[in-house]
Amino acid sequence: GDVIWGDGGGSIPAAVNVDAYEMYMDYRIDQIQSNVRIGQQYWKDHRGLIIDDSFSGITLAMDDLAGFKTMFGWIKPTEGFLHKSDDYNYFLVNMEKDGQMPLGLLASLAMDGNFMGSDDSYTTFTLMPYVNFEQGNLGADLTAFMGYHMFEDDAIDDEIGFGLAAKATMRPIDKLGLGLDIM
Repeated sequence: GDVIWGDGGGSIPAAVNVDAYEMYMDYRIDQIQSNVRIGQQYWKDHRGLIIDDSFSGITLAMDDLAGFKTMFGWIKPTEGFLHKSDDYNYFLVNMEKDGQMPLGLLASLAMDGNFMGSDDSYTTFTLMPYVNFEQGNLGADLTAFMGYHMFEDDAIDDEIGFGLAAKATMRPIDKLGLGLDIM
């Protein structure tokens, strides 16, 4: 609410109901120019093609790793009920570079130990590079997608997927933008 600890606040009754969709601790580590965030948090990849939602997990966002803003993350989408190996864990590395031609790369590894309610596991590895560029009133955004899906069940064949999302923009006048998005 409107109570701020140390600014007239702090005299809060023992029982206070708090509704929160996202709640996390964000801690800055100046020595490595990074933030660690733990809890329920929001994040989306470059175009929101894979992740565009809130999740429970831990992220480490580094201001500069070899010239890139870089985020390492562990997401816990599902907690299994039977044993330690039936959880769903998602690990990611996202690197972004701003400039005249912004570019980036998302790499992720997802491991589902309880695929479709069975005891079989499912693992997927994904790479998603992108590049943007603008020249005058024209712009483009190209995002590639490559995924390798591995199933523990021998009756299901492993899968490899490729895709491309392209977006072209044009600004014929200052306050008007036209766009075309193809996937």
